[in-house]
Amino acid sequence: MIGPKKKLFVASYPAEKRDNAARLLESLFDIPCNPVSNFLTLTLTPSNQIIHPARYYAIFQDWDGVRTYTRAELEKRGGMTLYADFDENSAEQLAMLDNELQQIKLAILRKFPALDLSDVLPIGKRVIKHYGADVSDRSSLQKIFATNLGYAGCATPLVEVTQNRFIPAVHSRLFWEDIPFGLCILKCIAELSGNFPTPRLDFMIRWHQQYMNVEFLNADGQLNAQEMWRTGTPYKYGIHDLRDLVSTSLPQEMRQYRHPRSRI
Repeated sequence: MIGPKKKLFVASYPAEKRDNAARLLESLFDIPCNPVSNFLTLTLTPSNQIIHPARYYAIFQDWDGVRTYTRAELEKRGGMTLYADFDENSAEQLAMLDNELQQIKLAILRKFPALDLSDVLPIGKRVIKHYGADVSDRSSLQKIFATNLGYAGCATPLVEVTQNRFIPAVHSRLFWEDIPFGLCILKCIAELSGNFPTPRLDFMIRWHQQYMNVEFLNADGQLNAQEMWRTGTPYKYGIHDLRDLVSTSLPQEMRQYRHPRSRI
């Protein structure tokens, strides 16, 4: 096993039970478990939901849905591994997604300042916090990923259609988890938080969905209600109000709180 996590992070509902939940899980799994403030922290924490789309797009941004790649072509562009060959383009794509995720966090906090989202760190700081000494070079976002022992050895998911001819793995979880259960959730929360522009989220959803034969995002830049059953968005569960989404993450005494300037 390469780069195992040294600790886990635990949320609970009610949020006041998080310490009890952490101690219980710690005793069950024999690994340190740190409580975090609420479940919304886990939802918004930047992780695979932005890492995978950014990296996969950076590798295959010229794919037309038809062409194939040889191993040599993929190696030349650093595309055979997800992280060891993590390049500046991948870091740039990731930084743009992370910036919009952080804007979603701030939009929520403007309406619910009592909500504790302090553990929703920028992606670089988050990786360093979770992997610690496994990250040997912290000088840039690109280096953080390329030198993280916890990510070492992760091969890029590919489909070999004929001998030494590869295409992106469009049926893998990098599409079918990270889009409907990742970027679409972030987009939904952005819509609930004021429906402000999220151009990079929109772009990444559209780039991936073209190979999935599903229109998660409409041409008008809004999530497609007809396809939300495929996703993990709040919309799927009948949540169309930001207050309903955050209520279970607020301290008990604040669950009926509404910011005076809130329009929700």
